[in-house]
Amino acid sequence: FADLKCAREAQALVETEWPTDLSFQVREVYLMHRLGDDGQFERVATIGLAGHETIVHRQPLRFANMPESEEEWVRRERMAMKDRRNKGSRGHRRQRESIRTGRPSRVKDSPVVIEAKRAMREAKREMLLAENNGEPP
Repeated sequence: FADLKCAREAQALVETEWPTDLSFQVREVYLMHRLGDDGQFERVATIGLAGHETIVHRQPLRFANMPESEEEWVRRERMAMKDRRNKGSRGHRRQRESIRTGRPSRVKDSPVVIEAKRAMREAKREMLLAENNGEPP
């Protein structure tokens, strides 16, 4: 597409014309990689499904007619999307993680708790040494 506006217009057209009862069979999926932010994704393996053969490509395969590098408007939009995704995350990463995972954020231990943990570890070390006649476990 020439720019983001054209891409969004095409998306809207496809979404209005797309059949809701569409079905198809998938015989294979691809394991892909690319080097860096620029450049084309390449197939490093073709993974066969439902009895089809799996092939590891020693030389990664490119898709025919794919551009060698992304167009500038695609890169700008991708960077803007990345910025939107990361916006406001500075200093709030732990809080975001706890919201996403449902687990409480880790609270830092007080010096008293840290000292108690160290004492418990030391006692355990001494007990293991005693069980092994002075030899480390």
